[in-house]
Amino acid sequence: MVAATKVYGYESGKARLEFKSRPDVGQSAYNLIQRAKAEARKPDWLQRLTEPTQTSTPRVFVAPIAAGEKVVADTQSITYKFLRTNCNDAIAVEMEGRGILQAAHANEQVSGLIIHF
Repeated sequence: MVAATKVYGYESGKARLEFKSRPDVGQSAYNLIQRAKAEARKPDWLQRLTEPTQTSTPRVFVAPIAAGEKVVADTQSITYKFLRTNCNDAIAVEMEGRGILQAAHANEQVSGLIIHF
């Protein structure tokens, strides 16, 4: 599980002969990041899971992720290689997180944090 500190909108940029990346970055709410870090350190969070775990114990990361319009299904793909070069601290890829943080940013009463399983 990843609690996103920030979300790179990795498809922002300028399409020329070579794509010029201009990632749009959404920040999660500071207080929610701190809460996620505190909860991840507690030993009892596994007991709150409602579904049985697979063969290994789930882990929690509080780190950046990347979001775009593509499903990245292969480490040999151009998109995967692009992400490794341009968003190399992102530890997960998903599709809706950047938009959710953008909506939260537009409404100051809403704090946002993306949780990716």
